[in-house]
Amino acid sequence: MEWDAIRYFLAVARRGGLTAATREMGVSISTVSRNLNQLEDTIGVPLFIRHPTGYTLTEHGESLYKKAEEAEDAILGFESLAIGQHKNTSGVVRVATAENIATNFIIPALPDFYRQYPSITLDLVTSIPSINMAKREADVALRLTRPEHGNVLVRKLGTQQWAFYRSKKLTWLEDGPLNQENAGRYPFIFWTESLGDLPVPKWLHHEIKPASVPIHCSSLYSNFCAAKAGVGIALLPCFMGDADADLAYIPYEGELTAQDIWLAVNRDVRSSARVSVVVDFLAQLVEDNRIKFEGVNFCQNTAVAS
Repeated sequence: MEWDAIRYFLAVARRGGLTAATREMGVSISTVSRNLNQLEDTIGVPLFIRHPTGYTLTEHGESLYKKAEEAEDAILGFESLAIGQHKNTSGVVRVATAENIATNFIIPALPDFYRQYPSITLDLVTSIPSINMAKREADVALRLTRPEHGNVLVRKLGTQQWAFYRSKKLTWLEDGPLNQENAGRYPFIFWTESLGDLPVPKWLHHEIKPASVPIHCSSLYSNFCAAKAGVGIALLPCFMGDADADLAYIPYEGELTAQDIWLAVNRDVRSSARVSVVVDFLAQLVEDNRIKFEGVNFCQNTAVAS
């Protein structure tokens, strides 16, 4: 029984069809179909009910699915341990992080990093959903939520502060800080309902009852662009708002939301030389930019208050 056949079986079971599975695996439909047929011939029972809308596991397929996942975990664990034996700083390291951290901090710092480690390739994964490090979806993660599961080493690197910003074009905003009461006079940029359970949108929706919400955005960059265009007031990471000449910081009479920055590394590959240098690079990156993450205006206000 070939390991590839089990991988294709899992991909089709998870994705519910050949087309989605082939996109995930990066192979042709005929390759996946051929391997599934061979697997069923080897076992002697059908694993899927094939119909025009997709593939559904048979009773036999359901009974084998968990064992196939266990086999996958064992193989991935073997691969991780093998990678951990590498002592040379070359090869691919997969890093999962938020889009804004990747574009504003990691990518601008890469030229200096590659001058020292030209043989390392970073595979950047930027997405909102959490990744499964146990299944090697990432070797290292720099995230704003603490990983709670998986065979990972975790440490807190710093804090990302959020604050309110508006376009400098807006002349109707009264002088003085925002509060829950006067916020009801102004339009605010909100997140889409599908993201309402995430910590920052959830805080914003609970804290602010605006006069209007002219736009709902599904990404941080959209929020940022809408604020620059003068659509309304936006809640942004301080490092984005403070750095833009078109935006003005708005003090808020209340406790603003903040997120801890967590570094997680797959325990099995932590001893790999290439993973180690990437871990050190990311930790130093956050330390070097601590003031930006914490917010220049926010820090100044705190210093004055104290």
